[in-house]
Order: sequence, then structure tokens, then C-alpha cells
Amino acid sequence: GVLVLVLVLVLVLVLVLVLVLGVGMGNVFAPAIASATFGVEPRDSGVASAMVNTTQQVGGSVGLALLSTIAASATPSYGEGQRPTPGLMAEAAAHGFTTAFYVGAGVLLLGAALVAAILPSVKVAPEAAHAAA
Repeated sequence: GVLVLVLVLVLVLVLVLVLVLGVGMGNVFAPAIASATFGVEPRDSGVASAMVNTTQQVGGSVGLALLSTIAASATPSYGEGQRPTPGLMAEAAAHGFTTAFYVGAGVLLLGAALVAAILPSVKVAPEAAHAAA
């Protein structure tokens, strides 16, 4: 009874979080591609879009490798000098992942600050917006 209820609640939580993630990614990637290819000649739009996609893939791979390295480096230092027990090893793994998540959050905040500071705002005239549609 209680175990089934807990399992259902966990699955509902995961479903809600996946839906939020999907909506968030949909609201980020489409404008990002549009911004990255803004002002590109129509004949070059395929190449520009491919470069943005490639850059996203390489950036994600490099970012994952760096965060994995940070987590792997922080994990053994957590229980240094202590007798390894299953509980300590679990805490050390959580410490490594938490450290990597904090570093990732810091990088995201830095990136958001840079985007806000560097990218200019572009206002589209109402006539131009209707002509483009």
C-alpha cells in the first residue's frame, strides 16, 4: 500500500519535472537558433544552422566531460583519511556530484550575465514583423 503510493508519487514527480524540462528547452532552443541565425543570408541559412547545432553538440560534450572530471576529482577527497564504508562512499559520491552541480550552476549564471551584458536588444518594427511572417 504505502510503497505503491510512494512509487506513484515519485513517478508523478518525475513526469512533472520532465514536462517542465521539455517546456523550458522548447522555449530556449528555438529562440537561440533564431538569434544565432538572425541576419544570415537565406542562401547561407543551412550552413549557419548546422554550425549552431554542431557548436551546441560540442559544447555539451565538453561541458559534460569537464563536469564529470570535477565530480570525479571531488569524490575521493571527501573521505580522505577515513575508513571506506558503504555510507561514506555514498556520501563521497553525493559530494562529488553536488560540487559538479554547483560549478555548472556558476557557469550558467556567468553565461547568463555575459549574454545580458554583451548581446544587444533588437526591436523589430511592427511592419517588418508582419512582413517576415
